[in-house]
Amino acid sequence: MHRHQIINYALLVLAVISSAIAFYALFRLAECEFYTFYKFLPASLQVHEYGSEGGMIEFALDLIFGGSASFIALLFASIHFFRNRNIKSARLLLGWCCFLVLGFLAMFVYDLLDYFKVQAAHI
Repeated sequence: MHRHQIINYALLVLAVISSAIAFYALFRLAECEFYTFYKFLPASLQVHEYGSEGGMIEFALDLIFGGSASFIALLFASIHFFRNRNIKSARLLLGWCCFLVLGFLAMFVYDLLDYFKVQAAHI
């Protein structure tokens, strides 16, 4: 294999691994915020037991680490796309990574608006 093919595969693998980590964090973030998936499970099978902080520590960690993983995945996918514009999978991976970044930004804005709503109710 040529050197540029090895670099292309390395960029592809790094982007896919980073986007998988970001997707897992986005799933945890949405579950923490909306309580979507685990509410259908019986209480004995539920994984998350939130304490008095209401899951805010897990929310912040998922937002920070997942958001940074999504930006890293977007960086690798962008480099991979600009090196291989004609490959359909490069376009697909770039679109997927853009979707992840937009998902994290949407969750951040949603939580920020929720925070302002709670602060306005206490005034």
